Parts: sequence; C-alpha cells; structure tokens
Amino acid sequence: MSREKYVYLDTNALIYMCEDKESITVEEVAELLNKKQFRLVISLFHIADLVTYAKTKKEALEIADIIGVKLQPMFIYDTLALKKWELLKFLKNNYSKENYEFNPMTEFLCEVDRVLLNRRYLEVGLNLKHFVNTLFANQDFLQNECFKGKNSLGTLLQGRKQTSDSAWEDVEKEVWGQWIAGLLKRIGLNNIQEMFKYCVENRKILEKQCPVLTAESILTKYRTTSTKRTARENDIYDLHHASSAIGYCDYFITNDGHLYNAAQYVKKHTQNKKIKIFRKTDDLLLTGK
Repeated sequence: MSREKYVYLDTNALIYMCEDKESITVEEVAELLNKKQFRLVISLFHIADLVTYAKTKKEALEIADIIGVKLQPMFIYDTLALKKWELLKFLKNNYSKENYEFNPMTEFLCEVDRVLLNRRYLEVGLNLKHFVNTLFANQDFLQNECFKGKNSLGTLLQGRKQTSDSAWEDVEKEVWGQWIAGLLKRIGLNNIQEMFKYCVENRKILEKQCPVLTAESILTKYRTTSTKRTARENDIYDLHHASSAIGYCDYFITNDGHLYNAAQYVKKHTQNKKIKIFRKTDDLLLTGK
C-alpha cells in the first residue's frame, strides 16, 4: 500500500485559500486531499506567520479553526529539531554504525517543538486555537526572532557585496561549519571536536542524508546570489517553509515569485528531485494519485 503524499502550502497560499481568495475552495482541497490520499502538512511557523498576518486574534482563530477542522493537517517538526535529528541520524548511522531513524511528521501540534516559544508549558492535545492564543501572548518574542533572522541574512548579503566569488566560497564553508558546530552543541554529544571533523570531512555524504539541513544551506546560498535584494523580516519563515517542504514533502505550493524560484533552485541541488513545486493551490487538481 502506498504511503500518504505530503502537501505543503506556504502561509500566504494557505491563508488565501481559507479566505476564499484562491480559485479553489477549502472544501474542494479537503475533498482532493482525501481522494488522492494526500495529507496537508503545516508547521509551527505557519502558526507564527498567521499570528503576524492577522489583524486581530479573532481573525487568526477563525482561520486556524478552518485549517484544523476542515483540512485535518499533519504537523512537521520545526527546522531546528529536524536538523538536529538529521545530524544525529547521520552520525549514528555512519560514525557510530548504529541504526537510527526518525519520523519528521506527527499528529500532535504540541510535539512540533517548543524552540520558538522558548517555554515548556504546552500540554498534550494542544490544538491550533490554543496555539494561536499562546503565540499572541508572545508576539514580542516572535518579532524579535524575525528581526534576528532578517539581520543574519542582511549581514550575509552585505558581506557578499564586498567579497569576490572565490573568497565567498570560503565564507560559505565557514558559515556551514558554524551551523554544524552549533547543532552538535545542541544535541549534546561527547567528542564534539571529533564529530565536527568527521562531518566536515564527509560533507557530501552528510548532505545526501540530511535533506532539511542541506536545503536550508542551499537556500541561504541562493538568497545571497542576488545582492540587489534586501533582507526582509519574513525571510526567516520562508526559509523554514521551503527547507521543510523540500526536505520531506511531495508538493510545495507558494504564490511568492521569489520563494518559488528559490525552491526550484534548491530542488535542482538536492536529493528530492521528485517534489513538485506549484504557484497555485489548484495545480494540485492536475496531479496523479
């Protein structure tokens, strides 16, 4: 029996559909998902995006109710958790020669991760409405995270403008190394220096086995190829959406032209060649089972 296929819409595509701004309705999408054995996937960053987008908490709760009740989504763990698990899997399966697997999807929103909220009071069975309420109470934290993401990308863009192509390759290697070192510290393994050396020496193998980590790295590279573009605060959410979708999903839908082109670029340079990337939600109607 074939597994469910995962469909990932970026936040704008998801919200526009819920607000009847798309040519396909929520009811039609729900029927399509059921008929084709597709499963909508959303992440913590969808909810954070929704809270930022909505003018009021009431509006956010209404959209969350439509998503949760009518579309019955799966949840994908946030990108930090995925990258940690991917790296741990790589090290256990290759360095330690152990058999280690993990499932990137869950049915329960409370398990997605607590990194963004930076708190541990979430309870089992937490639904979308409760999560919206929680995030509205932490809007300052959300805005700060977006601001830090914008500044990080802005720093890279500024550095790219002042650096030659050959020298920039060394910068990218250094940034990649910093990411790996940071993840190793978060995982809390022993022999971090030895593990780090192994990762660097076996980067090509690592990139084949760590799809989200690799997608984020390539997407960051793409974002710095166009030095005319300035960093935006929602870039951090775009990066998370595209990395998760390309890493583990079968369909990615975004009506953002820049993100669409970026996702196509990442697809060409990753292992997930089968993912289909669309500009409109109703393009799903043209897909096979």
